[in-house]
Amino acid sequence: FDFLVNLKLNDASSWIKKNSVRSSEHMQELLSHEQRHFQIGAIMQKDLLKTLRSYVYTDNYQQEANQLFNQLFENYKRIEQRYDHETRHMLDKVNQQRWNTLIEKAYQDGYLRENEII
Repeated sequence: FDFLVNLKLNDASSWIKKNSVRSSEHMQELLSHEQRHFQIGAIMQKDLLKTLRSYVYTDNYQQEANQLFNQLFENYKRIEQRYDHETRHMLDKVNQQRWNTLIEKAYQDGYLRENEII
């Protein structure tokens, strides 16, 4: 089997309150934080493709592929929530830097597991 996994930005849920941006530096920090969300999605995309392509399917391949997707999606959904919680939506600069490093490494590795994050 071969799979195509598209990563799309949801314009409807991608927005900022312009009046809350205090400076160009603040805007850069905000954009960097939001870019990490997109990178987490790109990591999931890589992980999902690798997982789907390496799985040995039965005749029930559609259900199996959906299960694999759902398992990974739940993992990455928890990661997204934890990212925002621990960085306090970029306000905690120490944790933001820790997550930046973690996400960069995960992007290179092609996967990230919520239970492996310290």
